[in-house]
Amino acid sequence: MADFDFAAALGEAAGSRAEAAPARAPTADSSGSPTLGQLFKGFVRFYAREFDFRSETISITDGRRGPPSLAMPLHIVVDECGSGASAVAPTIEDPFRPGANLGSCCTYSSVQRLREELERADHICSEGGSLSELLELWAPPVDPSAASTASGTRKPTGSDPHDDAVDMEEED
Repeated sequence: MADFDFAAALGEAAGSRAEAAPARAPTADSSGSPTLGQLFKGFVRFYAREFDFRSETISITDGRRGPPSLAMPLHIVVDECGSGASAVAPTIEDPFRPGANLGSCCTYSSVQRLREELERADHICSEGGSLSELLELWAPPVDPSAASTASGTRKPTGSDPHDDAVDMEEED
Protein backbone atom coordinates (compact mmCIF):
# COMPACT_ATOMS: atom_id res chain seq x y z
CA MET A 1 0.00 0.00 0.00
CA ALA A 2 2.31 2.61 -1.34
CA ASP A 3 -0.13 5.43 -0.59
CA PHE A 4 0.72 5.28 3.09
CA ASP A 5 3.98 6.47 4.59
CA PHE A 6 6.45 3.62 4.66
CA ALA A 7 6.64 1.88 8.02
CA ALA A 8 10.32 0.96 8.03
CA ALA A 9 10.08 -0.83 11.36
CA LEU A 10 7.51 -3.23 9.93
CA GLY A 11 9.79 -4.13 7.01
CA GLU A 12 12.80 -4.61 9.27
CA ALA A 13 10.85 -6.73 11.74
CA ALA A 14 9.70 -9.00 8.92
CA GLY A 15 13.24 -9.32 7.59
CA SER A 16 12.31 -7.62 4.35
CA ARG A 17 15.11 -6.83 1.92
CA ALA A 18 12.93 -4.52 -0.10
CA GLU A 19 14.13 -0.97 -0.59
CA ALA A 20 12.32 1.73 1.33
CA ALA A 21 9.28 3.10 -0.46
CA PRO A 22 9.03 6.85 -1.05
CA ALA A 23 7.45 8.86 1.76
CA ARG A 24 4.64 10.04 -0.55
CA ALA A 25 2.91 7.74 -2.96
CA PRO A 26 2.36 8.30 -6.63
CA THR A 27 -1.08 9.51 -7.67
CA ALA A 28 -1.71 6.44 -9.85
CA ASP A 29 0.09 3.36 -11.09
CA SER A 30 1.85 3.31 -14.45
CA SER A 31 -1.39 2.45 -16.29
CA GLY A 32 -3.12 5.55 -14.88
CA SER A 33 -5.41 3.48 -12.66
CA PRO A 34 -5.81 4.38 -8.98
CA THR A 35 -3.48 2.52 -6.65
CA LEU A 36 -4.79 0.14 -4.00
CA GLY A 37 -4.06 2.73 -1.31
CA GLN A 38 -6.03 5.39 -3.18
CA LEU A 39 -8.96 3.02 -3.58
CA PHE A 40 -8.90 2.22 0.15
CA LYS A 41 -8.77 5.91 1.10
CA GLY A 42 -11.68 6.62 -1.24
CA PHE A 43 -13.66 3.73 0.28
CA VAL A 44 -13.11 5.04 3.81
CA ARG A 45 -13.93 8.63 2.83
CA PHE A 46 -17.10 7.57 1.01
CA TYR A 47 -18.52 5.55 3.91
CA ALA A 48 -17.38 8.06 6.56
CA ARG A 49 -18.57 11.25 4.85
CA GLU A 50 -20.95 10.62 1.97
CA PHE A 51 -22.93 7.43 2.43
CA ASP A 52 -26.27 7.85 4.22
CA PHE A 53 -26.95 4.66 6.20
CA ARG A 54 -30.59 5.72 6.74
CA SER A 55 -31.56 6.00 3.09
CA GLU A 56 -29.01 4.14 0.95
CA THR A 57 -28.21 0.49 0.42
CA ILE A 58 -24.94 -1.28 -0.26
CA SER A 59 -25.60 -3.37 -3.34
CA ILE A 60 -22.91 -4.92 -5.49
CA THR A 61 -25.55 -6.26 -7.88
CA ASP A 62 -26.86 -2.77 -8.73
CA GLY A 63 -23.41 -1.19 -8.75
CA ARG A 64 -24.80 2.26 -8.02
CA ARG A 65 -26.04 4.37 -5.14
CA GLY A 66 -29.69 4.30 -4.32
CA PRO A 67 -32.41 3.54 -1.83
CA PRO A 68 -33.06 -0.02 -0.72
CA SER A 69 -35.65 -1.92 -2.73
CA LEU A 70 -39.08 -2.30 -1.19
CA ALA A 71 -38.28 -6.00 -0.64
CA MET A 72 -35.25 -5.08 1.50
CA PRO A 73 -36.10 -4.80 5.20
CA LEU A 74 -34.43 -1.97 7.11
CA HIS A 75 -32.81 -2.97 10.39
CA ILE A 76 -33.50 -0.42 13.15
CA VAL A 77 -31.30 -0.93 16.20
CA VAL A 78 -32.02 0.37 19.70
CA ASP A 79 -29.43 1.11 22.37
CA GLU A 80 -29.01 -2.00 24.53
CA CYS A 81 -28.39 0.11 27.65
CA GLY A 82 -31.90 1.51 27.67
CA SER A 83 -31.16 5.10 26.67
CA GLY A 84 -33.87 4.95 24.01
CA ALA A 85 -31.42 5.99 21.28
CA SER A 86 -31.81 4.26 17.93
CA ALA A 87 -30.04 4.08 14.58
CA VAL A 88 -30.44 2.43 11.20
CA ALA A 89 -27.94 -0.36 10.63
CA PRO A 90 -26.26 -0.55 7.23
CA THR A 91 -28.53 -2.06 4.59
CA ILE A 92 -26.31 -4.54 2.78
CA GLU A 93 -27.95 -6.55 0.02
CA ASP A 94 -26.97 -10.22 -0.05
CA PRO A 95 -26.06 -10.86 -3.72
CA PHE A 96 -26.98 -14.53 -3.40
CA ARG A 97 -30.32 -14.06 -1.59
CA PRO A 98 -32.21 -11.06 -2.98
CA GLY A 99 -34.20 -9.30 -0.27
CA ALA A 100 -31.89 -10.47 2.53
CA ASN A 101 -30.20 -7.70 4.55
CA LEU A 102 -26.71 -8.70 5.72
CA GLY A 103 -26.79 -5.73 8.11
CA SER A 104 -29.51 -7.38 10.18
CA CYS A 105 -26.89 -8.85 12.54
CA CYS A 106 -25.78 -5.39 13.72
CA THR A 107 -26.47 -4.03 17.19
CA TYR A 108 -26.70 -0.40 18.24
CA SER A 109 -23.19 -0.62 19.72
CA SER A 110 -21.72 -2.19 16.59
CA VAL A 111 -23.28 0.48 14.34
CA GLN A 112 -21.85 3.25 16.56
CA ARG A 113 -18.47 1.52 16.61
CA LEU A 114 -18.46 1.10 12.81
CA ARG A 115 -19.12 4.81 12.36
CA GLU A 116 -16.41 5.74 14.88
CA GLU A 117 -13.87 3.54 13.12
CA LEU A 118 -14.74 4.89 9.68
CA GLU A 119 -14.33 8.45 10.98
CA ARG A 120 -11.02 7.55 12.67
CA ALA A 121 -9.70 5.91 9.50
CA ASP A 122 -10.82 8.85 7.37
CA HIS A 123 -9.06 11.28 9.70
CA ILE A 124 -5.83 9.26 9.61
CA CYS A 125 -5.97 8.93 5.81
CA SER A 126 -6.76 12.62 5.23
CA GLU A 127 -3.88 13.66 7.51
CA GLY A 128 -1.41 11.49 5.58
CA GLY A 129 -1.00 8.99 8.42
CA SER A 130 0.92 5.77 8.06
CA LEU A 131 -0.50 2.33 7.46
CA SER A 132 0.90 1.20 10.83
CA GLU A 133 -1.02 4.04 12.54
CA LEU A 134 -4.20 3.02 10.75
CA LEU A 135 -3.76 -0.59 11.85
CA GLU A 136 -3.13 0.23 15.53
CA LEU A 137 -5.45 -1.60 17.90
CA TRP A 138 -8.17 0.74 19.08
CA ALA A 139 -9.28 0.82 22.69
CA PRO A 140 -12.27 2.76 24.00
CA PRO A 141 -11.49 5.85 26.06
CA VAL A 142 -11.20 5.20 29.77
CA ASP A 143 -14.25 6.37 31.70
CA PRO A 144 -12.97 8.22 34.80
CA SER A 145 -16.04 7.12 36.76
CA ALA A 146 -15.07 3.49 36.15
CA ALA A 147 -11.54 3.73 37.55
CA SER A 148 -10.47 0.58 39.35
CA THR A 149 -9.94 0.51 43.09
CA ALA A 150 -7.09 -1.00 45.05
CA SER A 151 -9.17 -4.11 45.67
CA GLY A 152 -10.44 -4.15 42.09
CA THR A 153 -14.00 -4.96 43.17
CA ARG A 154 -16.89 -3.72 41.10
CA LYS A 155 -20.36 -3.25 42.52
CA PRO A 156 -23.39 -2.13 40.53
CA THR A 157 -24.58 1.25 41.78
CA GLY A 158 -28.05 1.37 40.30
CA SER A 159 -30.87 -0.75 39.06
CA ASP A 160 -29.48 -0.78 35.50
CA PRO A 161 -27.88 -4.22 34.89
CA HIS A 162 -25.39 -2.56 32.51
CA ASP A 163 -24.18 -0.16 35.20
CA ASP A 164 -20.81 -1.49 36.31
CA ALA A 165 -19.46 1.53 38.14
CA VAL A 166 -16.62 0.87 40.55
CA ASP A 167 -17.11 0.93 44.31
CA MET A 168 -14.75 3.75 45.33
CA GLU A 169 -14.55 2.70 48.98
CA GLU A 170 -11.41 0.85 50.02
CA GLU A 171 -11.74 -2.45 51.79
CA ASP A 172 -10.05 -2.91 55.18
